[in-house]
Amino acid sequence: MSHNQLLEQNIFQLNSEAASPIFTYLDLYTSFLSALGDVPNRLKPCCSGECGGVDKNGKKKYVVCGDLSRSIFWDSIHPSDSGWAAVFSTLRKSMQTNLV
Repeated sequence: MSHNQLLEQNIFQLNSEAASPIFTYLDLYTSFLSALGDVPNRLKPCCSGECGGVDKNGKKKYVVCGDLSRSIFWDSIHPSDSGWAAVFSTLRKSMQTNLV
């Protein structure tokens, strides 16, 4: 949160020095918190194991969930398409506010 505060202050400073505002602040941290808070039962990653990995015989070293749309994360750190959609729905609101 402190990183985001400093980033927002610096963007404000840069925009105040420019002839017209050229930078926009997008708060991914708050957007992710919002997305995660909306769907607490979807925190389990869709892919478990060595996602994409195979052994020397070509056998998969991972298991993929049956319905990816129900997962916020693809693996332990990467958001799924539905995860990014949930984050973007929050970002879109701030983008519209910042651009007006």
